[in-house]
Formats: sequence, structure tokens, C-alpha cells
Amino acid sequence: MEQLIEEAWKAGLTPEPVAADEVRKAQSQAVRRAADARHASNRAARQKALELFASNTYRTKEEAYRIIGAQVCRAPGTIKNWIAGIPKDSPPK
Repeated sequence: MEQLIEEAWKAGLTPEPVAADEVRKAQSQAVRRAADARHASNRAARQKALELFASNTYRTKEEAYRIIGAQVCRAPGTIKNWIAGIPKDSPPK
């Protein structure tokens, strides 16, 4: 289908509105899948960071941010943002 559309564009033709909608939907799905793939490792790191925070005792939150950040390969500021507002006793989501 993509090849047909590309050939039509090269020939100076415009696709039918229905075909254009299908192309937009296909592009949207492809972009969404690509975004999910890019963010998968970040989601896993966040989950691990929240589990570590809930399962360990740290002297200070800053110490927790630094230690957890080193374990999940993220900056302490990122860990702080992930943990901010989460009560210590609540289970990770």
C-alpha cells in the first residue's frame, strides 16, 4: 500500500480521502509503537526504582535518590521526580 501511495505522489496524484485516512491511521500506529519501544526501558527503570524505594530503608531521601539512581542508571533528579509524593508505605504501581 505504501508503495502505491508513493508512486501516486510521484505521478502527481492525490490519494482518495479514505486512503489518506488509512495512511494517517497507519502512521499513527507506527509512531505509537515506536514510542512504546523507546520508553520501555524507562518504564522498567521507574518500576525498579519504586520497588527499591519501597523495599529499603535510607537515611535521607537524597541518599535514596543517589543510591537508587546508580542502581537503575538514571540521574538522582529523575529518581526524585519519580518518587516525589509517593508515601513510603505505599506499594509501587
